[in-house]
Amino acid sequence: MNERDESMARSPEVSKIQSHHLERAAYVYIRQSTPFQVEHHTESGRLQYERIEQAMSLGWPRERVVVVDGDQGVTATLPEGRAAFGELAGAVARGEVGIVMSLESARLARNGPDWAKLLFLCRWSETLIADRHDIYDLTSHTDRMVLGIRGQISELEIDTSIERMHVARRSKAARGELVSILPAGYEIDDLGQIVRTPDEAVAEAIETVFRKILELGSARQLWLWWLGQELKYPVRRVAGRTHPVIWKAPSYRCLLGTLQNPIYAGAYAYGRSRQVRELDAEEPGKLLVRTVRSSDPSQWGVLLHDHHFAYVSWERFAEINGRLRANALKGGGEGQGPAREGKAWLTAATAAVLMAAPRSIAASSRANSVTARPARSSGVVASTTLWLEHCSPSSSRRASTSR
Repeated sequence: MNERDESMARSPEVSKIQSHHLERAAYVYIRQSTPFQVEHHTESGRLQYERIEQAMSLGWPRERVVVVDGDQGVTATLPEGRAAFGELAGAVARGEVGIVMSLESARLARNGPDWAKLLFLCRWSETLIADRHDIYDLTSHTDRMVLGIRGQISELEIDTSIERMHVARRSKAARGELVSILPAGYEIDDLGQIVRTPDEAVAEAIETVFRKILELGSARQLWLWWLGQELKYPVRRVAGRTHPVIWKAPSYRCLLGTLQNPIYAGAYAYGRSRQVRELDAEEPGKLLVRTVRSSDPSQWGVLLHDHHFAYVSWERFAEINGRLRANALKGGGEGQGPAREGKAWLTAATAAVLMAAPRSIAASSRANSVTARPARSSGVVASTTLWLEHCSPSSSRRASTSR
Protein backbone atom coordinates (compact mmCIF):
# COMPACT_ATOMS: atom_id res chain seq x y z
CA MET A 1 0.00 0.00 0.00
CA ASN A 2 1.06 3.59 -0.53
CA GLU A 3 1.08 6.30 2.15
CA ARG A 4 -2.45 7.41 1.28
CA ASP A 5 -3.85 3.91 1.78
CA GLU A 6 -1.97 3.48 5.07
CA SER A 7 -3.32 6.78 6.40
CA MET A 8 -6.84 5.76 5.42
CA ALA A 9 -6.41 2.46 7.28
CA ARG A 10 -5.58 4.41 10.43
CA SER A 11 -8.25 7.11 9.93
CA PRO A 12 -11.50 7.43 11.89
CA GLU A 13 -13.37 6.41 8.74
CA VAL A 14 -12.37 2.82 9.51
CA SER A 15 -14.89 2.96 12.34
CA LYS A 16 -17.58 2.68 9.68
CA ILE A 17 -16.51 -0.95 9.24
CA GLN A 18 -18.63 -3.08 11.58
CA SER A 19 -18.49 -6.77 12.40
CA HIS A 20 -21.38 -7.59 10.04
CA HIS A 21 -19.40 -6.03 7.19
CA LEU A 22 -16.36 -8.19 7.96
CA GLU A 23 -18.54 -11.31 8.03
CA ARG A 24 -19.36 -10.75 4.37
CA ALA A 25 -16.99 -10.60 1.40
CA ALA A 26 -14.98 -7.64 0.18
CA TYR A 27 -15.44 -7.15 -3.56
CA VAL A 28 -12.57 -5.43 -5.39
CA TYR A 29 -13.76 -4.09 -8.74
CA ILE A 30 -11.08 -3.62 -11.42
CA ARG A 31 -11.71 -2.10 -14.83
CA GLN A 32 -9.96 -0.22 -17.60
CA SER A 33 -12.05 1.22 -20.40
CA THR A 34 -10.35 -0.22 -23.51
CA PRO A 35 -8.20 -3.23 -24.45
CA PHE A 36 -5.44 -0.77 -25.36
CA GLN A 37 -5.43 0.60 -21.81
CA VAL A 38 -5.35 -2.92 -20.38
CA GLU A 39 -2.31 -3.79 -22.50
CA HIS A 40 -0.34 -0.55 -22.24
CA HIS A 41 -1.48 1.28 -19.07
CA THR A 42 -0.03 -1.36 -16.77
CA GLU A 43 0.62 1.02 -13.87
CA SER A 44 -3.10 1.73 -13.57
CA GLY A 45 -3.78 -1.99 -13.48
CA ARG A 46 -1.15 -2.51 -10.79
CA LEU A 47 -2.65 0.23 -8.60
CA GLN A 48 -6.11 -1.29 -8.94
CA TYR A 49 -4.96 -4.76 -7.92
CA GLU A 50 -3.36 -3.19 -4.83
CA ARG A 51 -6.91 -2.72 -3.50
CA ILE A 52 -6.66 -6.39 -2.51
CA GLU A 53 -3.99 -5.52 0.04
CA GLN A 54 -6.05 -2.54 1.19
CA ALA A 55 -9.03 -4.80 1.87
CA MET A 56 -6.83 -7.15 3.90
CA SER A 57 -5.42 -4.23 5.91
CA LEU A 58 -8.97 -3.20 6.77
CA GLY A 59 -9.68 -6.61 8.31
CA TRP A 60 -10.86 -8.95 5.54
CA PRO A 61 -9.01 -12.26 5.22
CA ARG A 62 -7.71 -13.03 1.74
CA GLU A 63 -10.16 -15.89 1.22
CA ARG A 64 -13.07 -13.42 1.57
CA VAL A 65 -11.63 -10.90 -0.88
CA VAL A 66 -13.31 -11.37 -4.28
CA VAL A 67 -11.61 -9.82 -7.30
CA VAL A 68 -14.04 -8.72 -10.02
CA ASP A 69 -12.04 -8.03 -13.19
CA GLY A 70 -14.29 -9.48 -15.85
CA ASP A 71 -15.03 -6.01 -17.28
CA GLN A 72 -11.45 -5.30 -18.29
CA GLY A 73 -11.47 -3.40 -21.59
CA VAL A 74 -15.20 -2.60 -21.36
CA THR A 75 -16.51 0.97 -21.24
CA ALA A 76 -18.78 2.05 -18.40
CA THR A 77 -20.61 4.76 -20.35
CA LEU A 78 -23.56 2.54 -21.31
CA PRO A 79 -25.99 1.29 -18.66
CA GLU A 80 -26.31 -2.46 -18.17
CA GLY A 81 -23.45 -3.09 -20.58
CA ARG A 82 -21.06 -4.89 -18.20
CA ALA A 83 -21.57 -8.50 -17.15
CA ALA A 84 -19.14 -8.47 -14.21
CA PHE A 85 -20.65 -5.28 -12.80
CA GLY A 86 -24.06 -6.93 -13.02
CA GLU A 87 -22.76 -9.89 -11.01
CA LEU A 88 -21.35 -7.51 -8.41
CA ALA A 89 -24.68 -5.70 -8.11
CA GLY A 90 -26.46 -9.02 -7.73
CA ALA A 91 -24.14 -10.07 -4.91
CA VAL A 92 -24.75 -6.74 -3.16
CA ALA A 93 -28.51 -7.18 -3.47
CA ARG A 94 -28.26 -10.66 -1.92
CA GLY A 95 -26.40 -9.27 1.09
CA GLU A 96 -23.18 -11.14 0.29
CA VAL A 97 -20.94 -8.07 0.13
CA GLY A 98 -19.64 -6.06 3.07
CA ILE A 99 -17.65 -3.51 1.06
CA VAL A 100 -17.16 -2.64 -2.61
CA MET A 101 -13.65 -1.35 -3.30
CA SER A 102 -12.24 0.42 -6.33
CA LEU A 103 -9.29 2.66 -7.07
CA GLU A 104 -11.70 5.45 -8.02
CA SER A 105 -15.46 5.65 -7.82
CA ALA A 106 -15.54 6.40 -11.57
CA ARG A 107 -14.30 2.84 -12.20
CA LEU A 108 -17.59 1.54 -10.86
CA ALA A 109 -19.86 3.53 -13.18
CA ARG A 110 -19.72 6.33 -15.74
CA ASN A 111 -23.46 6.59 -16.26
CA GLY A 112 -26.33 7.65 -14.01
CA PRO A 113 -28.49 4.49 -14.04
CA ASP A 114 -25.69 2.08 -13.01
CA TRP A 115 -24.37 4.47 -10.37
CA ALA A 116 -27.79 5.19 -8.87
CA LYS A 117 -28.61 1.47 -8.85
CA LEU A 118 -25.39 0.62 -7.00
CA LEU A 119 -25.92 3.36 -4.41
CA PHE A 120 -29.51 2.22 -3.85
CA LEU A 121 -28.49 -1.42 -3.36
CA CYS A 122 -25.61 -0.55 -1.05
CA ARG A 123 -27.83 1.65 1.07
CA TRP A 124 -30.47 -0.95 1.78
CA SER A 125 -28.06 -3.88 2.08
CA GLU A 126 -25.78 -1.86 4.38
CA THR A 127 -22.79 -2.31 2.06
CA LEU A 128 -19.86 0.10 2.22
CA ILE A 129 -18.10 1.66 -0.77
CA ALA A 130 -14.40 2.52 -0.61
CA ASP A 131 -11.91 4.12 -2.96
CA ARG A 132 -8.37 5.35 -2.37
CA HIS A 133 -9.73 8.53 -0.78
CA ASP A 134 -12.34 7.42 1.73
CA ILE A 135 -14.86 4.86 2.99
CA TYR A 136 -18.53 5.67 2.46
CA ASP A 137 -21.51 4.39 4.44
CA LEU A 138 -24.60 4.66 2.24
CA THR A 139 -26.91 4.61 5.23
CA SER A 140 -25.57 8.11 5.93
CA HIS A 141 -27.28 10.87 3.95
CA THR A 142 -24.02 12.85 3.94
CA ASP A 143 -22.08 10.02 2.28
CA ARG A 144 -24.91 9.46 -0.19
CA MET A 145 -24.79 13.13 -1.13
CA VAL A 146 -21.00 13.05 -1.62
CA LEU A 147 -21.10 9.96 -3.82
CA GLY A 148 -24.13 11.28 -5.71
CA ILE A 149 -22.25 14.47 -6.58
CA ARG A 150 -19.17 12.47 -7.52
CA GLY A 151 -21.23 10.30 -9.85
CA GLN A 152 -22.68 13.36 -11.59
CA ILE A 153 -19.23 14.89 -11.97
CA SER A 154 -17.86 11.62 -13.35
CA GLU A 155 -20.63 11.41 -15.93
CA LEU A 156 -20.10 15.06 -16.86
CA GLU A 157 -16.37 14.46 -17.33
CA ILE A 158 -16.88 11.57 -19.73
CA ASP A 159 -19.59 13.42 -21.68
CA THR A 160 -17.34 16.47 -22.01
CA SER A 161 -14.37 14.36 -23.12
CA ILE A 162 -16.43 12.57 -25.76
CA GLU A 163 -17.85 15.84 -27.08
CA ARG A 164 -14.34 17.30 -27.37
CA MET A 165 -13.17 14.26 -29.32
CA HIS A 166 -16.17 14.46 -31.65
CA VAL A 167 -15.59 18.16 -32.30
CA ALA A 168 -11.92 17.48 -33.10
CA ARG A 169 -12.83 14.61 -35.43
CA ARG A 170 -15.43 16.68 -37.27
CA SER A 171 -12.98 19.54 -37.67
CA LYS A 172 -10.31 17.26 -39.13
CA ALA A 173 -12.87 15.49 -41.34
CA ALA A 174 -14.07 18.82 -42.75
CA ARG A 175 -10.56 19.25 -44.18
CA GLY A 176 -10.53 15.71 -45.55
CA GLU A 177 -7.66 14.73 -43.28
CA LEU A 178 -9.33 12.22 -40.96
CA VAL A 179 -8.28 8.84 -42.35
CA SER A 180 -8.34 5.52 -40.51
CA ILE A 181 -8.07 2.21 -42.39
CA LEU A 182 -8.42 2.48 -46.16
CA PRO A 183 -10.10 -0.26 -48.21
CA ALA A 184 -8.19 -2.32 -50.73
CA GLY A 185 -7.21 -0.22 -53.73
CA TYR A 186 -5.79 2.71 -51.78
CA GLU A 187 -2.71 3.47 -49.70
CA ILE A 188 -1.37 6.42 -47.71
CA ASP A 189 1.79 8.01 -49.13
CA ASP A 190 4.61 9.70 -47.20
CA LEU A 191 2.73 13.02 -47.27
CA GLY A 192 -0.37 11.50 -45.72
CA GLN A 193 -2.34 11.61 -48.99
CA ILE A 194 -4.68 8.91 -50.28
CA VAL A 195 -3.19 7.42 -53.46
CA ARG A 196 -3.93 4.56 -55.83
CA THR A 197 -2.42 1.25 -54.83
CA PRO A 198 0.77 0.30 -56.69
CA ASP A 199 -0.45 -3.30 -56.85
CA GLU A 200 -1.88 -3.60 -60.36
CA ALA A 201 -3.66 -6.85 -59.56
CA VAL A 202 -5.62 -5.17 -56.75
CA ALA A 203 -6.39 -2.10 -58.88
CA GLU A 204 -7.63 -4.24 -61.79
CA ALA A 205 -9.92 -6.22 -59.47
CA ILE A 206 -11.55 -2.97 -58.25
CA GLU A 207 -11.92 -1.65 -61.81
CA THR A 208 -13.47 -4.95 -62.90
CA VAL A 209 -16.15 -4.65 -60.23
CA PHE A 210 -17.32 -1.27 -61.53
CA ARG A 211 -17.04 -2.40 -65.14
CA LYS A 212 -18.95 -5.66 -64.74
CA ILE A 213 -21.80 -4.17 -62.66
CA LEU A 214 -22.82 -2.08 -65.67
CA GLU A 215 -22.78 -5.18 -67.84
CA LEU A 216 -24.56 -7.54 -65.44
CA GLY A 217 -27.00 -5.07 -63.89
CA SER A 218 -27.10 -6.24 -60.26
CA ALA A 219 -24.74 -6.91 -57.40
CA ARG A 220 -26.00 -10.46 -57.08
CA GLN A 221 -25.28 -11.27 -60.71
CA LEU A 222 -21.83 -9.72 -60.29
CA TRP A 223 -21.21 -11.96 -57.29
CA LEU A 224 -22.38 -15.08 -59.16
CA TRP A 225 -20.16 -14.18 -62.10
CA TRP A 226 -17.20 -13.78 -59.77
CA LEU A 227 -17.80 -17.16 -58.16
CA GLY A 228 -18.28 -18.74 -61.57
CA GLN A 229 -14.88 -17.46 -62.68
CA GLU A 230 -13.34 -18.89 -59.49
CA LEU A 231 -11.64 -15.58 -58.78
CA LYS A 232 -10.57 -14.20 -55.45
CA TYR A 233 -10.98 -10.59 -54.33
CA PRO A 234 -8.64 -8.22 -52.48
CA VAL A 235 -9.80 -7.28 -48.98
CA ARG A 236 -8.11 -5.10 -46.39
CA ARG A 237 -7.63 -7.02 -43.14
CA VAL A 238 -8.55 -4.73 -40.24
CA ALA A 239 -7.54 -6.96 -37.33
CA GLY A 240 -4.13 -6.62 -35.68
CA ARG A 241 -1.55 -3.86 -35.80
CA THR A 242 -0.89 -4.10 -39.54
CA HIS A 243 -3.58 -4.04 -42.20
CA PRO A 244 -2.39 -5.95 -45.26
CA VAL A 245 -4.50 -6.68 -48.33
CA ILE A 246 -5.42 -10.35 -48.54
CA TRP A 247 -7.08 -12.33 -51.34
CA LYS A 248 -10.18 -14.36 -50.52
CA ALA A 249 -13.37 -15.63 -52.11
CA PRO A 250 -15.70 -12.62 -51.96
CA SER A 251 -19.03 -12.60 -50.21
CA TYR A 252 -22.02 -10.80 -51.65
CA ARG A 253 -21.74 -8.08 -49.00
CA CYS A 254 -18.06 -7.63 -49.82
CA LEU A 255 -18.76 -6.72 -53.45
CA LEU A 256 -21.81 -4.67 -52.50
CA GLY A 257 -19.71 -2.72 -50.02
CA THR A 258 -17.23 -1.85 -52.76
CA LEU A 259 -19.99 -0.64 -55.06
CA GLN A 260 -21.51 1.53 -52.32
CA ASN A 261 -18.28 3.06 -50.99
CA PRO A 262 -17.87 6.65 -52.29
CA ILE A 263 -14.12 6.52 -51.75
CA TYR A 264 -13.83 4.66 -55.07
CA ALA A 265 -15.45 7.66 -56.79
CA GLY A 266 -12.67 9.92 -55.52
CA ALA A 267 -14.90 11.40 -52.79
CA TYR A 268 -14.04 11.88 -49.14
CA ALA A 269 -17.12 11.12 -47.03
CA TYR A 270 -17.59 11.40 -43.28
CA GLY A 271 -20.77 10.88 -41.29
CA ARG A 272 -22.41 8.27 -43.53
CA SER A 273 -23.60 6.50 -40.38
CA ARG A 274 -24.63 7.62 -36.94
CA GLN A 275 -25.48 6.02 -33.64
CA VAL A 276 -29.03 6.23 -32.36
CA ARG A 277 -29.74 5.60 -28.69
CA GLU A 278 -33.25 4.91 -27.52
CA LEU A 279 -35.03 3.22 -24.64
CA ASP A 280 -36.16 -0.36 -25.10
CA ALA A 281 -39.97 -0.45 -25.17
CA GLU A 282 -40.01 -4.05 -23.90
CA GLU A 283 -37.50 -3.52 -21.08
CA PRO A 284 -37.96 -0.05 -19.57
CA GLY A 285 -34.69 1.40 -18.37
CA LYS A 286 -32.61 -0.50 -20.91
CA LEU A 287 -30.84 1.66 -23.50
CA LEU A 288 -30.53 0.33 -27.04
CA VAL A 289 -27.75 1.51 -29.34
CA ARG A 290 -28.01 0.97 -33.08
CA THR A 291 -26.17 2.26 -36.12
CA VAL A 292 -28.14 3.96 -38.89
CA ARG A 293 -26.47 4.33 -42.29
CA SER A 294 -27.71 6.81 -44.88
CA SER A 295 -27.31 6.30 -48.63
CA ASP A 296 -28.31 9.91 -49.34
CA PRO A 297 -25.14 12.05 -49.83
CA SER A 298 -27.04 15.16 -48.73
CA GLN A 299 -27.38 13.58 -45.27
CA TRP A 300 -23.64 12.94 -44.83
CA GLY A 301 -21.68 15.20 -42.52
CA VAL A 302 -18.83 15.84 -44.97
CA LEU A 303 -18.58 15.14 -48.71
CA LEU A 304 -15.55 16.38 -50.64
CA HIS A 305 -15.46 15.57 -54.37
CA ASP A 306 -12.21 15.09 -56.35
CA HIS A 307 -10.34 14.43 -53.13
CA HIS A 308 -8.12 11.64 -54.48
CA PHE A 309 -7.73 9.17 -57.36
CA ALA A 310 -11.07 7.74 -58.53
CA TYR A 311 -11.70 4.27 -59.94
CA VAL A 312 -15.07 5.46 -61.24
CA SER A 313 -16.54 8.91 -61.88
CA TRP A 314 -19.01 10.35 -59.37
CA GLU A 315 -21.73 10.41 -62.03
CA ARG A 316 -21.19 6.73 -62.82
CA PHE A 317 -21.05 5.91 -59.09
CA ALA A 318 -24.41 7.65 -58.57
CA GLU A 319 -25.86 5.76 -61.54
CA ILE A 320 -24.69 2.41 -60.19
CA ASN A 321 -26.07 3.04 -56.72
CA GLY A 322 -29.35 4.27 -58.15
CA ARG A 323 -29.62 0.97 -59.97
CA LEU A 324 -28.77 -0.96 -56.79
CA ARG A 325 -31.52 0.85 -54.89
CA ALA A 326 -33.97 0.09 -57.68
CA ASN A 327 -33.02 -3.58 -57.48
CA ALA A 328 -33.58 -3.74 -53.74
CA LEU A 329 -36.83 -5.21 -52.53
CA LYS A 330 -39.10 -2.47 -51.20
CA GLY A 331 -41.69 -3.26 -48.57
CA GLY A 332 -44.37 -1.07 -50.12
CA GLY A 333 -43.17 -1.61 -53.53
CA GLU A 334 -41.98 1.28 -55.56
CA GLY A 335 -38.97 0.27 -57.60
CA GLN A 336 -38.35 -2.95 -59.41
CA GLY A 337 -36.83 -5.72 -57.33
CA PRO A 338 -34.63 -8.56 -58.55
CA ALA A 339 -36.27 -11.68 -59.95
CA ARG A 340 -37.30 -14.11 -57.22
CA GLU A 341 -39.71 -16.47 -58.99
CA GLY A 342 -41.02 -17.63 -62.37
CA LYS A 343 -39.05 -17.98 -65.61
CA ALA A 344 -36.70 -15.08 -64.85
CA TRP A 345 -35.64 -16.66 -61.58
CA LEU A 346 -35.25 -20.09 -63.23
CA THR A 347 -33.08 -18.60 -65.97
CA ALA A 348 -30.85 -16.84 -63.43
CA ALA A 349 -30.55 -19.96 -61.28
CA THR A 350 -29.69 -22.12 -64.28
CA ALA A 351 -27.04 -19.64 -65.36
CA ALA A 352 -25.54 -19.64 -61.87
CA VAL A 353 -25.31 -23.44 -61.86
CA LEU A 354 -23.69 -23.47 -65.27
CA MET A 355 -21.18 -20.83 -64.24
CA ALA A 356 -20.26 -22.70 -61.07
CA ALA A 357 -20.08 -26.16 -62.72
CA PRO A 358 -16.63 -27.75 -63.28
CA ARG A 359 -15.36 -27.24 -66.80
CA SER A 360 -12.33 -29.33 -67.72
CA ILE A 361 -11.66 -27.41 -70.93
CA ALA A 362 -12.09 -23.98 -69.32
CA ALA A 363 -9.81 -25.00 -66.45
CA SER A 364 -6.83 -24.94 -68.82
CA SER A 365 -7.80 -21.77 -70.69
CA ARG A 366 -9.71 -19.55 -68.24
CA ALA A 367 -7.12 -16.76 -68.18
CA ASN A 368 -6.94 -16.64 -71.98
CA SER A 369 -10.72 -16.70 -72.40
CA VAL A 370 -11.23 -13.80 -70.01
CA THR A 371 -8.44 -11.63 -71.36
CA ALA A 372 -9.63 -12.31 -74.91
CA ARG A 373 -12.77 -10.28 -74.22
CA PRO A 374 -12.86 -6.79 -75.72
CA ALA A 375 -10.70 -4.36 -73.73
CA ARG A 376 -10.09 -0.66 -73.94
CA SER A 377 -6.35 -1.00 -74.45
CA SER A 378 -3.51 -3.50 -74.45
CA GLY A 379 -2.57 -2.22 -71.00
CA VAL A 380 -5.93 -3.42 -69.64
CA VAL A 381 -5.35 -6.87 -71.17
CA ALA A 382 -1.92 -7.11 -69.56
CA SER A 383 -3.14 -6.03 -66.14
CA THR A 384 -6.14 -8.37 -66.36
CA THR A 385 -3.81 -11.29 -67.09
CA LEU A 386 -1.68 -10.33 -64.09
CA TRP A 387 -4.75 -10.16 -61.87
CA LEU A 388 -6.08 -13.54 -63.01
CA GLU A 389 -2.72 -15.22 -62.55
CA HIS A 390 -2.64 -13.81 -59.02
CA CYS A 391 -6.10 -14.74 -57.78
CA SER A 392 -7.37 -17.67 -59.86
CA PRO A 393 -6.98 -21.08 -58.20
CA SER A 394 -7.03 -22.72 -61.62
CA SER A 395 -3.88 -20.86 -62.62
CA SER A 396 -2.06 -22.06 -59.50
CA ARG A 397 -3.08 -25.64 -60.30
CA ARG A 398 -1.74 -25.25 -63.84
CA ALA A 399 1.56 -23.94 -62.51
CA SER A 400 2.00 -26.90 -60.17
CA THR A 401 1.12 -29.34 -62.97
CA SER A 402 3.62 -27.83 -65.40
CA ARG A 403 6.42 -28.22 -62.86
